[in-house]
Amino acid sequence: MEKSDFEYALKLNSYIKITIDDEGDDDEYCGVVVALSDLFVAIIAIDEFHTDGLTVVPINRIEKITCGHSERNKKKILKFNGLEIDDNYSWLTLSSYVDLFTTIQKSGHSIYVETNEAGEVGYVHTSGKNDLLMKAYNPSGIQSEDPAVLAHNNIYAVCIGDEYSSVLCKYAKAEKR
Repeated sequence: MEKSDFEYALKLNSYIKITIDDEGDDDEYCGVVVALSDLFVAIIAIDEFHTDGLTVVPINRIEKITCGHSERNKKKILKFNGLEIDDNYSWLTLSSYVDLFTTIQKSGHSIYVETNEAGEVGYVHTSGKNDLLMKAYNPSGIQSEDPAVLAHNNIYAVCIGDEYSSVLCKYAKAEKR
């Protein structure tokens, strides 16, 4: 995919479906494009007619995008249902992995990072030139003793402030786990 493939969707505030080929498995993300750089596309994730945080996807991991009749109808249904798309993500920097994770860290948002191997939930600890270190929690809300180390080139999606990571991290903080 090229950046230009997303520029039109961003200009029109279009609902799109992104397909990523993860070693033979297709993962799909649906939402409205709100930010774009040479490296990343950011969409407000839409699931079952409600927003579910922001999803940032490296453009080079995207197999295809769809913005057809079905996607246009979903945007109409969302509008009918009163869903307003908040596109105020000026705080988010998409110029590099380091900048992306630094701005997420400063925002204090929880994240779910999807990689080739697995997913990690938690908060950004630090980001170096090639790796992200996360303060990670297991599905029971227990913090890992050591930071999770995720290679940037293995990341295929970063979900920011999504319901899953938000609830799990709130629970872990409340229980001081």
